[in-house]
Amino acid sequence: MTPPHGQATSRGDDREPGVDLLPGVFAPSYLLPVPGRRPVRRTPPGDLVAEAFGIEGERFGPEVPANRDDRPPDPDAVFGTPGPPRTHGPDCAAALAVAALGRGVDRAAAVRYARAALADPDCGADAGCAWHALVTLVEADDLPAADAGCVRLAATPLGDQVRALVRGRISFLSGDAGGAREVLEARLAAGVDPALEPAATAWLTDALVGLGDTRTAGELLLRRGYADALPREVAGRPLVLAARGALRLAEGGVLRGVKDFLLCGRELANAGFATGATLTWRSRAALGALALRSHDLAVELAHTELKSARAWEAPRTLGWALYVSALAEAGDRGVALMTEAVDLLDFAHARHELVRALYDLAQLLDNRGDLSRARRALKRATATAEQCHNAYWTTHCTRALRTLAAGTPEEVLTNQEARVAELARAGYRNDEIAAKMGLTRRTVEFHLSAIYRKLGIAGRRDLHTAMTARA
Repeated sequence: MTPPHGQATSRGDDREPGVDLLPGVFAPSYLLPVPGRRPVRRTPPGDLVAEAFGIEGERFGPEVPANRDDRPPDPDAVFGTPGPPRTHGPDCAAALAVAALGRGVDRAAAVRYARAALADPDCGADAGCAWHALVTLVEADDLPAADAGCVRLAATPLGDQVRALVRGRISFLSGDAGGAREVLEARLAAGVDPALEPAATAWLTDALVGLGDTRTAGELLLRRGYADALPREVAGRPLVLAARGALRLAEGGVLRGVKDFLLCGRELANAGFATGATLTWRSRAALGALALRSHDLAVELAHTELKSARAWEAPRTLGWALYVSALAEAGDRGVALMTEAVDLLDFAHARHELVRALYDLAQLLDNRGDLSRARRALKRATATAEQCHNAYWTTHCTRALRTLAAGTPEEVLTNQEARVAELARAGYRNDEIAAKMGLTRRTVEFHLSAIYRKLGIAGRRDLHTAMTARA
């Protein structure tokens, strides 16, 4: 029996009653509606992590698990190792590449070792070495080198599988979620090595969520046995947890999504990958915390990952960390961080993340009353989504753009706001308006703030022009 839409990875008793959207004409991207999305409930910040794990008193915050420099990275636990047992030792170039990835502080070394592994006849011919070298290049944001490395892979059944998975991931990270879906679905249908199956499933789930197709993503995880508790013997558990967490956030099962990201962080730490260079689990958990209004936790998670991203120095990773930090900060600081995120994501050709960043930049600008810049950001977001052939994001960006251009009920003044605006335009002071209308001075100030935002003006001095234009 096909699970109900949007509930393939959720139990019926896990529904979460609603949360109010933030002020402004349109919602931030982490609250965008998708078909079948369940509402999100508000959780007190101090209870979020304990409730997510169901363990009273155990805290898995942004600094836990801590980096474990004494634990050598175990790439098999994170990415899987296809093919027969490897004969190469810990000093082969591929092993050195993933070790640098696990430490997360020397991207240049990770890239150098990964490229050397793919150029070496022995290492490059070993499916496990080639796979680890390629995923290192992908995680290091060197997509051109990863694509070139795919060309060198031997034309063997296992080499073809590795090539398809990596190229599918490159397509997704380049903004072509539809192309990634096509490649990864075909590869899974044809069959993959058991060690590659978790990565293939996780990456296909990411592509489907990126397209807004949560129904198919949920059915995929259910069919593959990843909808509930994951078997301990599954290599690549962190990949699956991160993809499932993203799906749950998109569906509205935010608390369970946050739990998946925190579990992902624990799995990465146990495998010696405790930095923010791999899977960006902290920032994704921060998005869930924002949806749950657990603002302090969101800020801690976002800032910790931003620190790790600055150490790793990959443009995409740093741009994404700035993006989430901007959402956590909001206000003028949020606009500045989001603008920097847009520049970095554009430089990295990270079009999937760029669309989100532009959309949320517009949302932040709208909340600040800067409608002109908000429209420009949305126009660029719409154009980028169209270039990516992403109907889900094109629809949302177009709808938000029309909302800003044509006006919405959110921009229409209520009767009381219109009366306050007329009196203010006529020169009455706030206390005089309060006396005339039987309101408190604070209520008048609240109405004026709403009026200025809806009219897109800076203050009282612009009321005459704005009200005349609306007449």
